[in-house]
Amino acid sequence: MPPHPGDHLSTVPESSSVMGHPTMPPRRRFLTMQSVALAMAISLATTPVTTWAAPGTPRLPEVEPYVQDMLSAYLRAFPQVSTEQALENLNGQEARLYLLESIGERQDAEFAGSWLDVTLGTFHLAVADPALVPIYIRLAANDAVAAEVTLVDFSLATLHSLAESINNGVDPVLGSLGRDQARVDVKSNTVLVRVSSERWPPVYSKNPMLHPAIQFDEGEPIVVEHDACSSRYSCGAPLRGGVVITRVASNAQCSLGFTASATDGSRWAITAGHCETQLNTLWRAGEQVIGPVRQSGDAGDVDIARIHINRSYWLQSGGGWLYDYYNPSSPANLTLAITYRTTISQNEMVCLNAMNSTPSQVCGFIDYEYGPRGMPQVGFDACPGDSGGAWFFRPPGSSSRWAYGVHSGGSGSCHAITGYSIFTSVPDMNAYFDGTAAARIRIEVHP
Repeated sequence: MPPHPGDHLSTVPESSSVMGHPTMPPRRRFLTMQSVALAMAISLATTPVTTWAAPGTPRLPEVEPYVQDMLSAYLRAFPQVSTEQALENLNGQEARLYLLESIGERQDAEFAGSWLDVTLGTFHLAVADPALVPIYIRLAANDAVAAEVTLVDFSLATLHSLAESINNGVDPVLGSLGRDQARVDVKSNTVLVRVSSERWPPVYSKNPMLHPAIQFDEGEPIVVEHDACSSRYSCGAPLRGGVVITRVASNAQCSLGFTASATDGSRWAITAGHCETQLNTLWRAGEQVIGPVRQSGDAGDVDIARIHINRSYWLQSGGGWLYDYYNPSSPANLTLAITYRTTISQNEMVCLNAMNSTPSQVCGFIDYEYGPRGMPQVGFDACPGDSGGAWFFRPPGSSSRWAYGVHSGGSGSCHAITGYSIFTSVPDMNAYFDGTAAARIRIEVHP
């Protein structure tokens, strides 16, 4: 019998379990080495951190500082998750990234999104075409990812298109009612529209023309504020993501996301588009001028500006670096960048490298692949000045760092427990440049 919407098919046999939980299939060698590296990081960390815990609260193990940042984010967001499960989830994220990159390369129109069950560590893939179920089960097994494949009604492309029409105020039923208030929730295979009960006449939910994927999400309207401000910072070559950059003429400040290079040989510094709307304006890092802004866009799912790196001070040192706040004198290498929009998965970890990033306030989880403005939404509250900063992920026990996107804004507060952030994803940025720039522009990496 063919699968039906809502059916779950797993890469792990039902008979295979330990204490009621699915047994993880054997990982490929690179995952095994990561596990070894993680164990070494826990037991032999070169910079151990002993965390005091109040009575009744879990004590974090001694791990490398960046791993503790992510564990702290886990315990804040998911207090029901054990430290051991959190470590296992983090250690498996890179394998899930490779799986989603493989799925993205296929360009399947009926892919419907993905999410991680943080409590059990099970990865969920959703599809709107039953023919994809066995294919995705095989792909997950090839990458040693314990996954369930669920058949649903609507593809991610359908949900994204629907959310986009609502956010633009052109939905045939809602009109302007849900403008900028729609988010895609892949777990429920719906588009959540945030509208106060006073503004949601019952007639809407009974209208036969209303798309069946639309769900009413009662609450205060979503308001996105850009995170720009004025502050000080100084950091020399090489130019690295996460440092503060300053407008030469007025000392307005934002954060730098990544460096990029083009097929015509030019090099670029990438930040948020709302940081600078005037072309040819000079920006600097520390006391060294980077160059002029040559392109800026801030609409829909893109908030990006590129600054032409045309000063020899920065050009001679190369690119593909991030600021390391544990060791400011030594830059951290950026090794990979996600290629496909579908690689962004709900409940996966990302961290922000920007002006106000600190060891205790740096990481969060993807709440929605398509949140406000169609951008990924993260359950971490960034601060004024963080605009343009780099969202990335570094697996435990690994030297790899994956670029996810460039920070745009959020709830308008700073490190509030209930705040959130949104960012321009790397794939959306690439598509923007492909459609507007004469040369092909991509983020620089330093493997």
